Amino acid sequence: MKNKFLVTAIALCVSVSTFAQLGTGLLEDPSQKKNFSDKEPGTHGYGTTIPSSYSMQMFTPFIKSQGAYGTCAAWSAAYSAYTTQYAKKMGLTDRNLITALAFCPYYVYNKANGDNACEAGTSLETILIFMRDYGVKRFYMPIIGCGTAINALMDDDASHYTIKDAYYLYDPPGYPTDRSAAAVSDFLLNKPKPDIQKIKGTLADGYPVVFGGYVANSFMNASGSSLWEPTAEERANPGQAVIDNQGMHQQHAMCIVGYDDNKFGGAFLVMNSWSTLWGDNGYIWIKYDDWALFNYKAFWLDIGTTSLELLVDNGCASGDCNEGYGVYKFSNGQRYEGHFKGGTRNGYGIYTWPDGSAYAGEWLNDKRHGEAVIYLTNGSNGTCTYADDVQVTGYGDWVYNNGDKYTGNLSSNYIRNGYGTYTFSNGRKYTGANVDDKFSGLGKMQWTNGDIYIGEVE
Repeated sequence: MKNKFLVTAIALCVSVSTFAQLGTGLLEDPSQKKNFSDKEPGTHGYGTTIPSSYSMQMFTPFIKSQGAYGTCAAWSAAYSAYTTQYAKKMGLTDRNLITALAFCPYYVYNKANGDNACEAGTSLETILIFMRDYGVKRFYMPIIGCGTAINALMDDDASHYTIKDAYYLYDPPGYPTDRSAAAVSDFLLNKPKPDIQKIKGTLADGYPVVFGGYVANSFMNASGSSLWEPTAEERANPGQAVIDNQGMHQQHAMCIVGYDDNKFGGAFLVMNSWSTLWGDNGYIWIKYDDWALFNYKAFWLDIGTTSLELLVDNGCASGDCNEGYGVYKFSNGQRYEGHFKGGTRNGYGIYTWPDGSAYAGEWLNDKRHGEAVIYLTNGSNGTCTYADDVQVTGYGDWVYNNGDKYTGNLSSNYIRNGYGTYTFSNGRKYTGANVDDKFSGLGKMQWTNGDIYIGEVE
């Protein structure tokens, strides 16, 4: 006789105060400054008046985590800023599609750095130079990580997405080589203030702003907060607030995607790369003056002219759709971007539907075949395997629209069948057998208060 049990919701307080969980890694490289100039993107299109608020959050990809790695410069510039600006220019607002077409921070980091452990940081200038010279491949073509060797095919894919240039919006002199609290405080408290109107005007023009700054101790612990404010002690002695953070956690790069003069007395909306557990689902507001105090560098990206793809409704919209890398658009609104061989989809490719669903993975002879990442219209997404255009039973790593996660066997239609681990968004965890998307059979349930049940479930 199977035991039945009632699951009780238990709140889990998630803490990200352990610095090892939060990767940063921004470095300063004075030798690269000569490769960039100061320039604003335009007249803002509003005459002499800048709107009181503006947001590009609708064009951002889903928040991801850089993990405990020193890759923040690549995440802020490639994944956050470039993806957001590309989506805005292409008129994409479905965040499933935006994320499926996001750009890969690990390509440009690995290309620029070559650190197999991703422990060494990089400067924003270094990352932007590589984005300008080599481009950036799509995140899912294929998925790579720290230490992945960059091959010629990735380089060719990335070459289709070089940025035209990048420009300083703020780069004050006097960056301290002395890492003492006194030297950092002297720099932060006495550097020329950034022109907030210039930053706002750039955002209102439709350009996300990539910036680098020092990280105050309290910023690391802003989980669940919609606004970050430094403490009075941190404002008075910002250098000490920074030095209190150990190792690479003293400097960090992020991306501003909006502003609002009427929110918190005037604040920027910042997109981070520390997962949705930090801040307000991965974003946070920072008051203009607080941002100005801890920030010491800001860029905007010129990604070039609008893609010729916008001029084509059906057929090969750009690139080589016979023997190479191309974009093919269908009259029903579906779109394929990726590798072609003999006029058929072969290799890695991203197929999107107008309803927001997407397949990003391997293809063979015009059919989905191999490992893939799937985005569904209901917000669920994850990995699975296809063969001859049909999803096959096998290992999957799935995220549901309510924040729950599952790792284990998936059958057709992304249904849990077989052994796996299901982690609830509140921290409760089930490991065991599944039948038709339900816990069924021998399993182990762990509650956040430490209670454990092992036995038959249904």
